[in-house]
Amino acid sequence: YLAQANYTSQMVGKWDIGHYTRALTPTKRGFETFLGFYGSSIEYYSHAVTQTQYCQTDECKVWLDKCRGASLHDFHDDFDNLRTSNYSTDVFEQRAEQILANHMAATPNAPLFLYLAHHAPHSPHESSNATYQYYHDKFLKDKDGTTGREQRASFSACVSELDDSMRSLVQKMEDLGMYEDSFMWFMSDNGAMPGVLGGGSNWPLRGGKFLPYEGGIRVPAFVHSPLLPLARRGSTHTGLVHVTDVLPTFLELALGQKAQEVSATLDGISALPSIWSDEDSERTSVLAHATVADTDDRGHWYGAYIEKEWKVIVNTTAATWYNPDSFEYARATGAYQEPSYYEDLAMSGIDSVDVFFNESALYNLDDDPYEMTDLKHVHAEKFHSLTNTFFKLVSESADAQYHCGCNCKVIGCAEIYKKFYENDCYVYPWNEGVIVSDDDDLATGPTMAPTRGAHSKKHEASPTASPTKGVSSSGKGSGSGQSGSGSGSAPAPMSP
Repeated sequence: YLAQANYTSQMVGKWDIGHYTRALTPTKRGFETFLGFYGSSIEYYSHAVTQTQYCQTDECKVWLDKCRGASLHDFHDDFDNLRTSNYSTDVFEQRAEQILANHMAATPNAPLFLYLAHHAPHSPHESSNATYQYYHDKFLKDKDGTTGREQRASFSACVSELDDSMRSLVQKMEDLGMYEDSFMWFMSDNGAMPGVLGGGSNWPLRGGKFLPYEGGIRVPAFVHSPLLPLARRGSTHTGLVHVTDVLPTFLELALGQKAQEVSATLDGISALPSIWSDEDSERTSVLAHATVADTDDRGHWYGAYIEKEWKVIVNTTAATWYNPDSFEYARATGAYQEPSYYEDLAMSGIDSVDVFFNESALYNLDDDPYEMTDLKHVHAEKFHSLTNTFFKLVSESADAQYHCGCNCKVIGCAEIYKKFYENDCYVYPWNEGVIVSDDDDLATGPTMAPTRGAHSKKHEASPTASPTKGVSSSGKGSGSGQSGSGSGSAPAPMSP
């Protein structure tokens, strides 16, 4: 898209939207370079996959056990396996600065789009020993070390490292002379996992990650640029903005009026008029969350739909509020159970999906942003109208091509993990036998030659412990949003 405005596009960080074939990876989806990881989460120093993921059979574990530490790694420089034990937040920051420097040295007058999708502060919350100890000493201590306060200290340290990296990035832009002509959009992808679940906080919003309450879907975000009109700096846009609106906004920024034709097939709506001129937002509704609880027959959807000030919650699980200064935050198992917990109970036959996923409500977000007063009986017609709209929208959804995946096969994921083992125990686009285009390299195996990231002096040892509804505009200085256990904030410097 942005190539139509002569932009070069570079990506650093977390991909997590599919890597079945090379055609689904960043450099085949519009980015010229990529350094980062394909999946949902890795360890910050070792870059090992933090879960066995889909390895659920003995046949699969035969191959996983052959890998050192019975672990796979997911860290790549384009299609090369990236071998380094440096702290990932530093590696991503250094690569971003390198991209900016190389661009200004080679093509200083050409436009650039950089997508920097930090892992921080997604779990596992790792940081340098010094940063972790600083925050650990700030929080009340408990003997067993497994409380929400302990988790909050680890999370805070991880966010602090992210803040430092953002400060360095903005400083680099200033040093290179590109800051004054750039536009940055900083945002998170979901709400936090609070307390023992992840150390984050959505207070005073309800719920958190995986749920359709405001604590799960309303996230910190801001735009920052010296190009912003003076009247808009420091202001707040209170209209709806959805993640799908980011690309149309950037297209309008880059192409002007021509962006309308390019954006015609996109789901999103440009937020630029609202951000730049405080015009009323064209977005008046959004399918804020939609997930199927029963993946076998896809017969039970749950989620949320927002239309102007009204929000309907449909067939979800219960959640409450979680003050990070409370005793409950420090000691309780959580403000809510993840939906997957109830899905497992239903699959085990204890009871049906309908019994566990049965929370529906109507809220007026203008009057009640904390979702404390259910109005579905007071405004029954509005409740049923929005609920019907929710089900109409989800009925148009397409089944994921990788719905059940390798676990539906008799041998499970063994075939895939064998390929990962043969790739030096690194995750990679495993279905390389499929010809996806006439580009020869799409059907070939990955390059095996290793590369190494730049050395980080700050982080030399790992510690032993472990849609916003508004976009704020800032004209000076840097900042960050804290996303909780959701995967990290994604600052996107864009140089016109």
